[in-house]
Amino acid sequence: MKHQFAALLAAGAAALSFSAPAGAALTGRVPEPGMITMADFGTPSCQPCRLMRPFLEKLDREYEGRVAIRYIDSEVLPEAFEWFRITSVPTQIFFDHHGQEVGWHAGYLDEGSMREQIEKMLKAQADEKADQEKKSKESCQ
Repeated sequence: MKHQFAALLAAGAAALSFSAPAGAALTGRVPEPGMITMADFGTPSCQPCRLMRPFLEKLDREYEGRVAIRYIDSEVLPEAFEWFRITSVPTQIFFDHHGQEVGWHAGYLDEGSMREQIEKMLKAQADEKADQEKKSKESCQ
């Protein structure tokens, strides 16, 4: 599946703005502001990339609104590969909800490993929110 992409620098931070045909599941920005983001870099000729595609689409549906799952095709947006210094496919980069890179994996990644990393990041985000709420309550007393 080919997407049309446009590179974008927002507020001095690296971001990519994705424009995809109607009905395309994996569209958006990398990293998505305020959301945990998993970016998968691949190419249509890559067998492991093709094998991972159903996992990405499944996780994108399951975590909708909580985690942004993004696919970046090297044939469509080679400049993204240069920007993120991707040297092999598939490669996955995980960003926390602050847009900070927290994980990097080169090679095939199974659905369970993707889910494990995402759940770990969601837990960290929930823990951070709980800590902030606790501090806020303590400062009001």
